[in-house]
Amino acid sequence: MRPAKTPAACGSWPSPITAAMCASRPEGGSIYGPIFEPQTDGRDLYWLSLRPLEQGRVTLMGWRLDGAPTQLLDAPWNVRTAVCEYGGGAYLVARGTAWFSHFADGRVYRQVGDSAPEPLTPAGPWRYGDFVLDAARNRLLCVREDFSAIGRGRSEEATELVGIDLDTGEARVLVSGPDFVSSPRISPDGSELAWVSWNHPNMPWDVTTLHRARLTTTGDVSDARSASPTGPQAPMQPRWSPDGTLYYLSDADDWWNLYRWAAADETGRPVTRLRAEVGAPAWLLGMRHFDFLDERRAVVLYTADGYWHAATVDLATGDLLDRSLRHATLGSLTLDNGRAFVTGGDERGNGGLYEYVAGRLELVVPLGKPEDLAGLGEISVATELIVPLPATAATGAGEICYAWYYPPANGGYQQLPDEKPPVIVQFHGGPTSASTPAFSLSRQFWTSRGFALLDVNYRGSSGRGRAFRHRLYGQYGLTDVEDAVSALRHAADLGLVDERRAAISGASSGGYTTLAALAFSDAFSAGINLFGVSDLEVFIRTTHKFERHFLASLVGDCAADPGLLRRRSPISRLDAINVPLMTLQGSDDRIVPPSQSHIVMDAVRRKGVPCAYIEFPGEGHGFRRKETVEHTLEASLSFHGQVLGFQPAGAIEPVVVDNLSPRAHDTAQ
Repeated sequence: MRPAKTPAACGSWPSPITAAMCASRPEGGSIYGPIFEPQTDGRDLYWLSLRPLEQGRVTLMGWRLDGAPTQLLDAPWNVRTAVCEYGGGAYLVARGTAWFSHFADGRVYRQVGDSAPEPLTPAGPWRYGDFVLDAARNRLLCVREDFSAIGRGRSEEATELVGIDLDTGEARVLVSGPDFVSSPRISPDGSELAWVSWNHPNMPWDVTTLHRARLTTTGDVSDARSASPTGPQAPMQPRWSPDGTLYYLSDADDWWNLYRWAAADETGRPVTRLRAEVGAPAWLLGMRHFDFLDERRAVVLYTADGYWHAATVDLATGDLLDRSLRHATLGSLTLDNGRAFVTGGDERGNGGLYEYVAGRLELVVPLGKPEDLAGLGEISVATELIVPLPATAATGAGEICYAWYYPPANGGYQQLPDEKPPVIVQFHGGPTSASTPAFSLSRQFWTSRGFALLDVNYRGSSGRGRAFRHRLYGQYGLTDVEDAVSALRHAADLGLVDERRAAISGASSGGYTTLAALAFSDAFSAGINLFGVSDLEVFIRTTHKFERHFLASLVGDCAADPGLLRRRSPISRLDAINVPLMTLQGSDDRIVPPSQSHIVMDAVRRKGVPCAYIEFPGEGHGFRRKETVEHTLEASLSFHGQVLGFQPAGAIEPVVVDNLSPRAHDTAQ
């Protein structure tokens, strides 16, 4: 029998889950980091892995299926690209050679076998990603951003498809003109090229165009044509089947499904008709949510009702021949000689590389060593690790929003009599992303100390069709805030949380929603903003190319209503921000520059609102280094303790909160 639990104030419960432990296990991983972007060269498997203990660099791993995984690139090599700032598609392995983008200088490097990497492309104002081998012409095809184009008739960098000669490193432009291009894919016989393009103000989940063209013997693009649209849609992820048929994903019927290009009339034909999403919004290059077992069958990854599945599809009928049980999250897949491998994670701490076999996902490369997983089991006994519960809440316009609810739990402690737990309402980094129930030790960091968590998928999140994804358009800062408040009040009405001790927290777009919730509602007692936008007018002038016109969709027609951005900016309602606010910011963030955080923090500090600000040198948009993640969690715990009135257990260094009255501080202590 377990001993009786000790009643104690929520927030003050001792927990074996430390900030250092969470920083070493980034979101379901171990010190080896998450596994992502799997590939095969027909003999071995490869993937990328984050190294939080090595300044957040990304390394390349290889696995010969009859051996053990091996790290192929030691420090300081960092396999990342900054194309469109968010990157993706940073490497390619074929014929015993790896080509990759090195984050430090943006150049493409080549590694043959065990030899040291050597540069392929020259140093210069270029970034590369989304590689594919054109073996017949001895070149790589990829997306290239050319910053030298600025000032030569352009106000922003050119995004083009280029071919890189594998002997000389010389780049030859193949496709230019659209604001954005992605996903170059060559047919099996090397005779055709497919790709995707889109233009401002669209994002790649709004309206894109799928192209195909002949490749001449000299490598030029000829006879280019595009799929005839049947309405607003965002085709993505083109791939050629083994018999040379072009397939892709499209949301022409509201849900992203698998489509086939019909050459007879240059239109798409749906293969699957799932009330589910195959794939996810293309924030990254190189995403792969389907691949071919042979010319008759494909494996797809899709999400339905917040959970992910893998399935085998009959390409002739669209029928699902098998499918996995629901899974918390699945990331990307690759096929190796008829074997399907998928990255993902579950609700209980398992995750890594799975093999999909006849409807089953079998973990073949876990994220950590056996002793890491055993340690997680010991923590589970001590803290009662939580599997979240799906929840819905009625919100505006007679609609509903979705959330994952994490109750507080600790093997040794429980709430005081008649106490309801404080709650942190949080969001994904969106605005079109989606929170999943995948295991996160950082969430358990809070629940094991007596907090409840509400992870909200507001209207506008992905995974529930195009109409739901676009529901936020024109309503950014309104609908998302309304859904956050609705989720909180629903949980409070059920007696699950203490509405008077409700904090709100989010990163990036979730940081904007955090600031907007404090400015446009009075539902929250505190907020933690991680690199969120405070002034939309400044953001639209200073942000990067990829999102430069996104606000035209999210907020509305600023030309017709010049004051719209100002009214929707949290900075315009500083008089309404009266609760404690902490902001965490990376010094090297190009997506939301530090100036955005300085604007709001300087203003609330002058106003006398309790506030704290921490800027992390060398960090960008999203924190990658172990010491940063650790500092973030401890500072957040200290901040919550000081402003919500509890003393955290353990040796937590207090964060400095300006304008906090001594009485409030004494109460917290």
